[in-house]
Formats: sequence, structure tokens, C-alpha cells
Amino acid sequence: MAIIKSSDSNNEGKKKPVVKPVVKKDVAKTSSLVKNKTKSSVAKSKVIKKKPIIVLNHQKQAIDQAIENAKESVKINYKDPFAHNSLGVAYKNKEMIKEAIEAYTKAIEIDENFILGYYNLGIIYKEQGNIEQAIEAYAKAAKINPAFGGAYINLGNIYFSQNKTDKAIKAYKKALKVDNEDAIAYKNLGVAYLALNRLDKSVEAFEDAVKYEPSDQESQKYMGIAHRKRMRLRASIQEIYESIALNPADLELRKKLADVYFKTGFLENSLEEYKVILKISPSDADALQRLELIELELNEKETSN
Repeated sequence: MAIIKSSDSNNEGKKKPVVKPVVKKDVAKTSSLVKNKTKSSVAKSKVIKKKPIIVLNHQKQAIDQAIENAKESVKINYKDPFAHNSLGVAYKNKEMIKEAIEAYTKAIEIDENFILGYYNLGIIYKEQGNIEQAIEAYAKAAKINPAFGGAYINLGNIYFSQNKTDKAIKAYKKALKVDNEDAIAYKNLGVAYLALNRLDKSVEAFEDAVKYEPSDQESQKYMGIAHRKRMRLRASIQEIYESIALNPADLELRKKLADVYFKTGFLENSLEEYKVILKISPSDADALQRLELIELELNEKETSN
């Protein structure tokens, strides 16, 4: 369920940063050498196409020049955090990670509220596997400026990679409070809900993602998956209901029905079924927890309307 790779920010005025993908495994780090793999029509073996050496040399020269330009800018504007941030971006483009961290850290030393420094440190820490430091950096950026939606999205992605899906969902929702037309946030939210089998919520999120980014074929694909799963579950409702009619005190059947109602968006039906379950078994912890969650969602839905 890949989404979009993150990039260093060098301009605080950007609408929103591009973010790392919501996946359960880390995305492999790419170098400046891009390899395109295609199948041979004859032998069906993989052929690797490399960029011409002249192109690679030109890119290397451009990166080296960017570093020199950034160094010169730092000399002239030593107390400007943006100058150090630009140097950090240049260093990272050349995969000089230690130097990039030092440059971003220097920018923060100059201005302790410099959001881009924390944000870019978060990207590096995540890529290096320093997850707690990455979370701390993104959280700091979000605290300084709650309207910086990219920090919430990247936080959500980290939580999702740790299987802390509820936290991820909360982070994506915060991003959507900043920008309720953010297709990336909706897409990531849809993936998170799909992982929880909250198929109604997943379909809804993917619909919004496609609404604001109609060309996103991946959101369309996963929306179809969530929709088909929801329809299959809904089709099972009648069968479960008929079984309950024959065995009204069967808790497992009632829990199954309540769960299907919940996953497919029939919250009121699910609520009533859990109330019946609790009449039969008042101390059922799972039913009590689910009942509380449904009531909370219904209240949120009523408030938003």
C-alpha cells in the first residue's frame, strides 16, 4: 500500500511537504542512479538500463555546485537558519548524512522554532531507523506550528509502520484539520482504516482522496478493494441474522453480527446488538469497549453534521 516518498523541505512557504509512504515495511533507499527494469520480449530476462555516464556526471557536478553555493550563502548569512537548512538539503542530496544533520541542527540552534529544521531532521532520522528521534522531531514541528500538516502525515506514517494504527489515524485526521482537501492524508487514512477492516471508513477516505486527486490510480484501486470487501460482509448479514433467530442467546453469533455491522458502517445496528450482548453478559470487556467506541463515533458524526 505504497503512497509517496518524502523530500527535504527548503521553503517554509510550501503548501505541504511530500511525505513518506504508508507501508508496513521501510521503503528502500534510492541513490542518484536510477535503475529501470524491463522484461526482454525474447528471453524474458531482466535488463537494467542505466543513465549515460555524461548525465550522471552532470548530476554530480550540479549537487557539488549546490553544496558550494550553500556554503557561500552560510558564510554571508551565518545567522540565517534558512541558509543552514539549504546547506543541509544539499548535503543530504549527496548522501552526506552526518553533515546534513549538523546543518539542520545549526539552523535550530539559531532559531529554536525553525520548523523546517525539525521536519528535515525527522526525515533523516526515519530513513536511518532512529524512529524515536524522528517522532520527536515531527512532534516538535507540529507543536511549533499546528498548521504544518506534513508533520502530522509523516508522524502518522511512522505510527502505521509500528502497527500503531489508531495513533496513525489520529495523526492523519489532524493533517486534514489543517487542509481538508489533502489527497495524501485521505489516502493514508484510507489505508489505515483498511488495515483495521473499517471498510466503511476506508471507502469514504479513498473517495475523498480520488475527489481531490482524480488521477491517483492507487487510491482508486484500494477503494475498489475496500468496497468489494464491504459488499461481501454486508451480504453475510442476512445469513447471520437468520442463525441468531434460531439461537437468540448465542453470544458468538451476536458478536459476529455486531462486528459486521460495525465494519460496514451500520453503527446504529451495531450499537443495538452490543447492548443486547451486554444484557446477556454484562461484564463482556470487548463489548463494553466497542460500545464506547461506537457511541463516540456517533457523537462525532452528529457534531460534524
